[in-house]
Amino acid sequence: MISIADETYLLADHSKFGMQSLTQVAGWSEIQHLITDGQTNKDDVDRIREKGVHVLQLDKGL
Repeated sequence: MISIADETYLLADHSKFGMQSLTQVAGWSEIQHLITDGQTNKDDVDRIREKGVHVLQLDKGL
């Protein structure tokens, strides 16, 4: 489904970063947008942005 999508969004909070998973659904090259929370590590966010992914980082007050 990702291969035929016009745009792809990933919704993941800070607890999902730095974890190893048994499966991978897509690589960063297949993701255009990441929506995450304000607790996500800045270094992780910067690395993802460097891959060309638009990152929307939300504060918990929103």
